[in-house]
Amino acid sequence: MTPITAIEAAERLAGCESLDPRGLTTAADIPAMCQAGQCFDIEGGAVVLAELGDCLWIDAMRGHAEHDLTDAANWQITEHAQRQGLRRIGLQTGRSGLVRKLQARGFVVTGWIMQKAIACTG
Repeated sequence: MTPITAIEAAERLAGCESLDPRGLTTAADIPAMCQAGQCFDIEGGAVVLAELGDCLWIDAMRGHAEHDLTDAANWQITEHAQRQGLRRIGLQTGRSGLVRKLQARGFVVTGWIMQKAIACTG
């Protein structure tokens, strides 16, 4: 992984706000997320990382549709976390296929995001 600017990361991550399983992230949030985190090139895509206690949190990551980043990202981010003296890597996803891929690489599911659609009365 090679460091990149927050501006470059935000450009590469454009559109990834739609992947937020909570549905809370907007396009306007991406540049601020990049400014607050550590931004890296990963296989031509981008990843934004944040250190939260002993955990390296993946705030956002995006590659290219024709290239699966799972293996490359797993080992590169793991090595980065180890060099920083961190004990865990965490992320949030709504993609069941990614969950299965990450479980095969040692990740465990530690929670769920629950939502309920309700009718607006006001």
